[in-house]
Amino acid sequence: MTSGSSPFIDNPSNNSSIHDVTTTINLFNIDQKSYISKLQYQISTFETERKLWKSEKDSIINQYETNIKSKNDELSNLKLNFDYVYNEKLQLEDKLSNLENTSDEKLKNIIEENKLLKSETNMSYSNINELRKKNDRLIRKTKQITTDYNYQIKLNDELQKEIQIKEGTIMDLQSANDNLVKQLKNGFDSGNQLNKINNLQNTNHKLQIKIDALLQNKTSIELLKQKNISLINKIQSLENLEEKYIKLEVEKLQLESKYNQLFQNLANSIENNDENEDVTASIKVENFIALFKESQIKNLTLQEKLNNKIHEYNELKQDLEDHIQEFETDYLPSMNELQEKLKIASEQNLKLERVRNLNIKEIEFLRNSLKNFELKKEEPKEENKSMNQYVTNLEKLVDEYKTKINELKNIQPETYSIGDKRPNIERHSFKSQAIELEKENTKLSNKIHQLESTITELNSKLATFEKVEKKEQILQFKNNLLHQDQMIKQETLTLLKQENESLINKYINNLNSEDLIPKAIFQRQEGDKNLLQIKIDQLIKKNNRLKDCYTAKSKDILTIISRYFGFLIEFLPNPLNNSELSSRLKLTSRYTANLNNSYLIIDIDNKSLKAYGNYEFKSICEELANDWVVNKGQFPCLLSALNLKIYESYCQDAK
Repeated sequence: MTSGSSPFIDNPSNNSSIHDVTTTINLFNIDQKSYISKLQYQISTFETERKLWKSEKDSIINQYETNIKSKNDELSNLKLNFDYVYNEKLQLEDKLSNLENTSDEKLKNIIEENKLLKSETNMSYSNINELRKKNDRLIRKTKQITTDYNYQIKLNDELQKEIQIKEGTIMDLQSANDNLVKQLKNGFDSGNQLNKINNLQNTNHKLQIKIDALLQNKTSIELLKQKNISLINKIQSLENLEEKYIKLEVEKLQLESKYNQLFQNLANSIENNDENEDVTASIKVENFIALFKESQIKNLTLQEKLNNKIHEYNELKQDLEDHIQEFETDYLPSMNELQEKLKIASEQNLKLERVRNLNIKEIEFLRNSLKNFELKKEEPKEENKSMNQYVTNLEKLVDEYKTKINELKNIQPETYSIGDKRPNIERHSFKSQAIELEKENTKLSNKIHQLESTITELNSKLATFEKVEKKEQILQFKNNLLHQDQMIKQETLTLLKQENESLINKYINNLNSEDLIPKAIFQRQEGDKNLLQIKIDQLIKKNNRLKDCYTAKSKDILTIISRYFGFLIEFLPNPLNNSELSSRLKLTSRYTANLNNSYLIIDIDNKSLKAYGNYEFKSICEELANDWVVNKGQFPCLLSALNLKIYESYCQDAK
């Protein structure tokens, strides 16, 4: 150690130098041991502190995990209920569309049936008019017969009186004749008596002839009475026979047309069929007659079937009338009560929809609060406050829905009252009967359609209310933000663990380079960067969507303003920065075809108005501004008056 540089004192003695070296080595070893013991003690304290911090961290993590799991369960229930309500809404909308389609088809069928009924009623009106004419004729004939009959009765009464008088005179004459005979027997003047007897016999003979004539008149009067009765019966039978006669005439005309067509076809086949020369006309006629008989047999069978169907139709019609009466007596009051309940249910539905809208707003508020909660992770107190507020809000919502469900359960079904029967309507004539039946038919068909629709609606609403009673209606987020937050926290925890392990490894291995960064820290930072980049991309997409919606809605608003207010509005850019808008508006009328480049510019900040264009347009604007703005202070009236003036000039130019 004589050559080279050394840290020790120059030229010491050998013994002293060795002693000093040994002492220094011993001192260095003692200091190193004490330093190592201190380091070991610090390491043990750090390990105990690390264990304590780890236990505290694990307990806090477990608490947060339990809270997050409970909240996730609640949110999953909320989401299920919200999805269920949304699906029910879609199903109800589909049912409503189907009901509308079926109602349209039923309306078309009813219109067609109405047309058929109108045609039938017109036919019945024509038949009724014909029957009325015939009835009037018969009434006239009966009046004539009754007048003749009354006249004959009067004559009969007069003749009976005359007969009684003549019978009295005959009795007197017979008594006188008897006296005369006695006188003749006693021998009075025979010649005079004979003449008187002859005269009396002549008068008696004449009276006998008159009596015979009166008896004949009496018998003829009785015969006329019988004929009158028979004629009245015939008139009543004729009224029924005339209807049958009209039907038979219609059938006769139809059959005549069929027979004419058949014989024309037969004649045409005989004349034109020259292919089979061996077949004679008689054989063809026989074949035709055989076919005709077969067709007659088929027609008879079809007629029997038709009669059976008519009988079934009448039975069904009677059943339908009975069902209609039962419907009016039994179901109408219940349907009215159901309609009232439906109104109450619809009001409750509106209230629930209002509550739903308020809850949606509250959900949006809670989402915003959760976003703020993510941004403020370093402040645990504020996090606890926001979570407590969120939990209290959810508990309030659950309590409100429970109270509403209890109110719906307390609604008891009311007893239905049986309505009075429909009074019997007096039908004065066939026409009034037909009109009343037609009106009743239309009313009943309308009632049936309305009641069917109300029944379907009530059934659907009752089903929804029963399902609501079974499950509690709770709101649900569309995206489970707490679950996302939990995943992010789990990733950060894993990265922090890796970072902690890398730091421990670095400390234990006594790495000299302090400038080195552990790989876990670098990965965590890269993960944070990626998360931030994803959030930035999402926000950019949202911003672009909002810009697109804003431009579309602004265009719609401008088109609506131009359509209904008559001015095209254009926002002018800032002259200093073209990307920004200024406070100036450009207004051009829809009717400025004849006024080239004529428009108004309003500066909102400076509260100024300028007109640009030709001299005519500027003069009109100055006149109207003096009238409406300077004198009256009504700026909206200025714009409307200007548009009217331009429209008048536009119409004149068009003419």
